[in-house]
Amino acid sequence: MANQASERAATRRGSGRPDFDGEKTIDARQQIDIDRPDVFEQLPSHWRRLPCHYINDEGRCSCGNGACASPGKHPRTKHGVKDATSDRGQILAWYDANRQVNWALATGAESKVWVLDADAGKGGLDSLDEVGRIVAQAGETVPPTLVAQTGGGGLHYYFEHPGGRIGNRVNVLPGLDVRGDGGYVLLPPSNHISGGRYLWRRTGTRPLPASSALLNLVRNAAGSNLSGPASTPFNVTDAEAMVTGLGGAGGRNDTMHRLASRWWRKYGTDADHIVYELARRAIAATPDTSGLDELELVGAIESARRFIKGERSKEVAAIRALSGGAR
Repeated sequence: MANQASERAATRRGSGRPDFDGEKTIDARQQIDIDRPDVFEQLPSHWRRLPCHYINDEGRCSCGNGACASPGKHPRTKHGVKDATSDRGQILAWYDANRQVNWALATGAESKVWVLDADAGKGGLDSLDEVGRIVAQAGETVPPTLVAQTGGGGLHYYFEHPGGRIGNRVNVLPGLDVRGDGGYVLLPPSNHISGGRYLWRRTGTRPLPASSALLNLVRNAAGSNLSGPASTPFNVTDAEAMVTGLGGAGGRNDTMHRLASRWWRKYGTDADHIVYELARRAIAATPDTSGLDELELVGAIESARRFIKGERSKEVAAIRALSGGAR
């Protein structure tokens, strides 16, 4: 086991990825101070924060929706991430209203931070090694910046915002997302539907500037995103009720999932440019877009793509079965 750990450490050092082998994760109990939590005293004062729903004692989202698509992760405030603030008085008022809430950081230029989000269940940790190799090939390194472990076992790398625009993207590399302007991430010690908690992996530092190679990767990668205006107005027609639903307080992800499923089915699951353009038009036609979370909507679109791919695989299997297995 020790040899395996050493091999993993050597691999990570060679790839330029920060090495966590031998580094002890701070105990969760040390990160949860009911009277004066990290969210007030130990984080940068300019970080814009907001309260989110949490996982209750029954293992469900505190929003009360048994079919919640984002349990313990979505904002409790009316306008979502747009309500994020660095105002201490407002943050304390939210805290006093409910001390169980999860807390989120609004990423972007105002908080002076962006986050590289590695999802362990989708290959994100392997993609971090690939990032290390890309950075190393440019003669650069990934700096020893602030890092958190997510409740699901992934990693959040916090970097100093470089100015300009850092958009939100899904799957820059497999399982690797970017949380930038208009996005947010949950902060330690928020809880997770898996039963785990978000924990700081490296403290006593601050978000450091990313290398030029890493910035080029996140700004120019082909990952899915909804940034930018729609090129033409959206023709609502029979989807009017569904599009209007994007502006509602609930069901936004379900609404986008239904719309995207229709588009993937009609245009094909490789028609990214068409589907994402239609999504932008749908958002542009929505009367009230306050509280919309770009990355959650992208997640709904990609979930719809997987659903349609599965649907078509079943259709192909059924046709082959009827034809006696002929190809």
